[in-house]
Amino acid sequence: MSEDFSQDDFVAYVRNAGQAVISTIDAVRGPEAALVSLVVKDNGDICFHSDPHTRKVANLEADPRIALLIGWSDRTCLQVEGVADILTGAERKEFVALFEAKSGHPVADELKLIRTKPSWVRHCDARTMPAKMTEFDFDRR
Repeated sequence: MSEDFSQDDFVAYVRNAGQAVISTIDAVRGPEAALVSLVVKDNGDICFHSDPHTRKVANLEADPRIALLIGWSDRTCLQVEGVADILTGAERKEFVALFEAKSGHPVADELKLIRTKPSWVRHCDARTMPAKMTEFDFDRR
């Protein structure tokens, strides 16, 4: 990532925030946004869940590009771009366990679990002026 904001910093930030506004693309209507609850693995993969009949699921099945805005309550945020995929099998079970540990509630079998593999990240810190922006390509170690 960068010396100012490491992969560990990224993971800790996402875990602490716990939610994001995601943006997907509808071929006819254009961009669509939604607020989602998040979990993140140590490797930086981010996951949210959704009813299978939502616009975001249909949009991502047609075009897997996704953008997320995470944070801002403390005048810092992450902008994340990447590619999403709908999880099945063992990968789904891993993220179900993370969601259940976070919420204390079971994840319904019918929900889709959608992983984002970040490819580009910008960390913005506006607690001082001028705001400090750090951009980097995500390190897929």
